[in-house]
Amino acid sequence: MERSKLVVDIDSLGNLVEIEELVKLASQKGLEVGNLSGLSVVFLKSENFVTVKHKIGLALLASACFQKAMSLNGVSLVDFQNAGINLITDGEKFYGFWGEKYSLDARGRNVYYVDIVGVADKVRSGGVGGKLGEICLNNFLKNNWNRDTVILTRTQNPMMLGALKNCLPKEVSLYPFESNPCSEWIDSVNALVANGFISRNNRKDSHFDAKDSSIHWGAYGMYGDGSTWENMISNYMDDIDWSKTIPRQMIEYLLKNGTDLNDCLTRGHALIVGAYVCSPK
Repeated sequence: MERSKLVVDIDSLGNLVEIEELVKLASQKGLEVGNLSGLSVVFLKSENFVTVKHKIGLALLASACFQKAMSLNGVSLVDFQNAGINLITDGEKFYGFWGEKYSLDARGRNVYYVDIVGVADKVRSGGVGGKLGEICLNNFLKNNWNRDTVILTRTQNPMMLGALKNCLPKEVSLYPFESNPCSEWIDSVNALVANGFISRNNRKDSHFDAKDSSIHWGAYGMYGDGSTWENMISNYMDDIDWSKTIPRQMIEYLLKNGTDLNDCLTRGHALIVGAYVCSPK
């Protein structure tokens, strides 16, 4: 088996040499950006992942969080020039991560894209994802305060939507659930999909236009029949409380736009959601 596809539980990660190398990397190059329930949040730039062992270590952490083989493809954001990884750690073990990509859009606005997030079962309760995201987003906004910021992510998972909502400044709405997206966000996101910053599926039925809806049709999988990676939340179904506000809003939005959850998980549709934060200048 390819080493990066190995799936172990979070407590067994420390026995792997690639995780040992990732621990060393975090201690040598990482910047502590926050504290989370007694654990540190350590930031690494994508350029810090210089060896294959570093990248495999991150893939192994992702696989342990998702309990699904992610491989190097699943953590390919470390090959992107402007990206970062925030690790939850006690200095010896890892318990989760938040991966983010950055860019400037055609109008010179910041783009903050949440690419991949994984949190181990043992620390997942109590809104840890949102608290982690708040630390990460605040760190970005603090260092990039002089431009407006387009925030976005693409997902099928209402837990991810909830984490994004919880990390936003209180006065900022989560699109498209709490308000209709502003024209600046719509134009920026459409361009980011068109130019491949948000990865595009090569399926013929894959398309997106934020002017119509926030649904990225045919975003995941190879065939749109549920046989490959169309369903990205199969391991999370028992963890999702569908009675909460964000999951209910997600279901209502899908129905309003001519689809439903089962159709999304079979055909690989996803939501592109986010927010627009104005610079305080």
